[in-house]
Amino acid sequence: MEKLHVEMQHHIFLIYFFVTMEKVNVYMPIYYIEHTLVTKEMSLSHSYQYGLP
Repeated sequence: MEKLHVEMQHHIFLIYFFVTMEKVNVYMPIYYIEHTLVTKEMSLSHSYQYGLP
């Protein structure tokens, strides 16, 4: 149950993070695109590491 709670916090953080990044994107599109690619790569490796879909 604790693990699920941590997962929820993680998802809420990601949503908040991406909403914030969307605002920054207006001023820094190149940084945003690079950061999104890096974040996606990190998310993939994170998923493989923990065996998530």
